Amino acid sequence: MNLKIASGITVIVGRSGAGKTTLLRRLAGLEGIASPYRSVGYVTQEPYLFPHLSVQENVLFGYRRVPKEKRIFTDGEVIDWLNIRPLLERDIPKLSGGERQRIVIARSVLMSPEILLMDEPVSALDCISKAEVLNALLHLRQKINIPILYVTHNESELVRLADQVILLKSGKIALQGSLEALWDNATFLQETGFTPPLK
Repeated sequence: MNLKIASGITVIVGRSGAGKTTLLRRLAGLEGIASPYRSVGYVTQEPYLFPHLSVQENVLFGYRRVPKEKRIFTDGEVIDWLNIRPLLERDIPKLSGGERQRIVIARSVLMSPEILLMDEPVSALDCISKAEVLNALLHLRQKINIPILYVTHNESELVRLADQVILLKSGKIALQGSLEALWDNATFLQETGFTPPLK
């Protein structure tokens, strides 16, 4: 698979079963590649937090394990970029889904990854929580200079986030390019069912 990834948000789309999650898992070294560790941040649909830790301890879980000379960002920067400082003293059971997901994203970024993988991170959230996370991601994109691979089936997320787009078909890259260019591609429209904006 000839995968070319630049900084910014690359949105990965395709039909169910096209291999989107498999691609992320392989990049993370979780599937098909014998690699015990890769410098990868991985955010899934379910915002899992360690229940026995405080919110702040969850945020700093990976950060404290990264040698100081290898840390790309400071904890204060990421906490402010994702607007989670007011959450640090909250109890985990009282957090909304969107708040949990922003904490998970912060934890992943603070591990100083070379790439951030996101597998439908807002699909399980309500509209308000989804908007909070998408706003945080757009702000984060302006601050960090690492590639973000973002899987979605949602057209509005694609339009809002994509710096570039990858269409997967049967586990292979069928198309890759700017969203503007792909709107004119019949294969892209057929495989996604998306509707291009009126010109």
